[in-house]
Amino acid sequence: PAFAGPAPPPGMPPPPPGMLPPPGFGHGEAPTGSGRGPGRPDFGPVGRLHLLVNVPVWPVAAPTVWAFLFILGGIGALAGGLAGALRVSLRALTREVELAKAKANFTAMVSHELRTPIAVLRMHAEALRDDLVVDRGKRHEFLDSMAQEALRLQRLIENLLDLGRVERGAKLYRLVPSDLAAIAHQAVAQARQAFGDAAPEIEIEAAAGLPRALADPDAAQQAIANLVHNALKYGGDPPEVGVGISHGHGRVRVAVLDRGPGIPPEQRESVFDPYVRVGQEITRTSQGLGLGLALVRAYMRGQGGTVVLKDRPGGGSVFELDFAEEK
Repeated sequence: PAFAGPAPPPGMPPPPPGMLPPPGFGHGEAPTGSGRGPGRPDFGPVGRLHLLVNVPVWPVAAPTVWAFLFILGGIGALAGGLAGALRVSLRALTREVELAKAKANFTAMVSHELRTPIAVLRMHAEALRDDLVVDRGKRHEFLDSMAQEALRLQRLIENLLDLGRVERGAKLYRLVPSDLAAIAHQAVAQARQAFGDAAPEIEIEAAAGLPRALADPDAAQQAIANLVHNALKYGGDPPEVGVGISHGHGRVRVAVLDRGPGIPPEQRESVFDPYVRVGQEITRTSQGLGLGLALVRAYMRGQGGTVVLKDRPGGGSVFELDFAEEK
């Protein structure tokens, strides 16, 4: 036979045809055209390797190829993992930057919101103290203004404290069967109080046979009051605000409707984040810290419910609170 090298060990496959030594390997003259003289076999690189190690080449090379491919696969997997980690890190960094900007904006809003009522309280108190207001009706107007500004400060402080409890996970909820129609009436009265005589009447429509909902009465009232308060601020001039209560599929829903300018689709998720308000702070004329909707979402999550923002047909917004029906 042409190939007279040592046979492969038992169980080891023979070398592929492409790796066989040339005819006459070790048994004759060099192939024609090899440039070697007579009697000098032309081993070739494969033949010389075979002669050196005295074993077939293919069984030695195959494990090396598989090891190389395995290393390449590991490098590819590592590169893919690193790319995914970088994308996640970039999103997290972007979110942190946005949150830092929102917090800086929030600090400016808090300063403004505290400065304005304090200035009004001080000015009116000094005028009354120094008997600069003689007319009885004017004195009553000053006292009413002071009461409104004090209420604003109270609402601001309560929102800040509640936000702190929510962020620390210290807010507790007591879920009991609740009459959402009665709670909605209390919430509307609470929200209208902040606007005094300027607050319009708000119609509340409750579906017949309304079942009780599983809710925390205080958290449910504050969530509805926050939405009504926002609707009175942004619901048009004069504001058109309504409240509807319905039920179905084991849920009880409270909808607060307004005829304001609405909220752009790209901002409908961010408006529920703390420290965020729609628009630019430098051009904003309305008061507030932008905590109301963040607290509404937190209150609803704590009660196992949801809040959804929708467009109102004909213009405006609809905020819908979804509660579980009493079992």
